[in-house]
Amino acid sequence: MSEQTKERRNWIGVSLLVIGAAFLSRNFNLDLFHIPDYVYSWEFLLMAIGLILLLTGRRSGIAFIAIGAFFLYTNEIMSAMYHFGSWWPIILIILGVILLLRPATRPSQNNGDTSVNR
Repeated sequence: MSEQTKERRNWIGVSLLVIGAAFLSRNFNLDLFHIPDYVYSWEFLLMAIGLILLLTGRRSGIAFIAIGAFFLYTNEIMSAMYHFGSWWPIILIILGVILLLRPATRPSQNNGDTSVNR
């Protein structure tokens, strides 16, 4: 196992321990970490995944952050006006736009031939 792989495993292990301790302390009503409630939401998890994807060079992280931020905003700030049942189709729309705008990553099958076969 390479040194870089060991270091990555150590960081992931420490991160999981800290996250697990934070969630466990919340389950037992112990406020050890003084973390706001919105951090424990699925919306914040989406945003964290998006940030990790962006840091690893994947542009798809922007979609995760946008979806998480949208729903976190509607749940935290405007919860009386908006409900998930009314807004969940926006996920389908965003995914459709991403699929339409994403460039094809497969190499072409024509091996450099630019002529069109009819």
